[in-house]
Amino acid sequence: MCRPAICCAWWRADSPSDQGLKRTAPGPAYLDGLWNAAGVGERWVPVPCPCCGARTGGGTCPVCFWTDDGQGDTDADVVRGGPNGDLSLTHARLNFAVYGASHPRYQDMVRPARPDERV
Repeated sequence: MCRPAICCAWWRADSPSDQGLKRTAPGPAYLDGLWNAAGVGERWVPVPCPCCGARTGGGTCPVCFWTDDGQGDTDADVVRGGPNGDLSLTHARLNFAVYGASHPRYQDMVRPARPDERV
C-alpha cells in the first residue's frame, strides 16, 4: 500500500542533489503524477512547495494553497495563468509572508505546516 505522506509515484530531478535519480512508480498507477518526492538515502521525502517551502509533495499545497505547476525560481516573476490565476510565484511568496496564504482570499483555507512538513 502506498502512503503518499511517506512515498510517492514520481519526483522532479531539478536540483543538483537529485541529478541521476531515475523515475520510479512504487505506488499504484493512479497515483502517478500526484506526488513529488526525492530519494534521500533509503527514504522518500516530499519535495517542498515552491511558494511556502513546506514539504507537502506537490499538487495544491494545504499550507499556502499554491498549486505546483512546475514554476520555480528561474521564472518566478512570470504570471502563467492556469491554476494560480493572475499570481506569479514571486507575488504568491510575498502574499504568504504577509497573509499566510498565496492569496489573501485563501486565508481561511490554509493550515499551519505540520512538524514533518517543515524544512
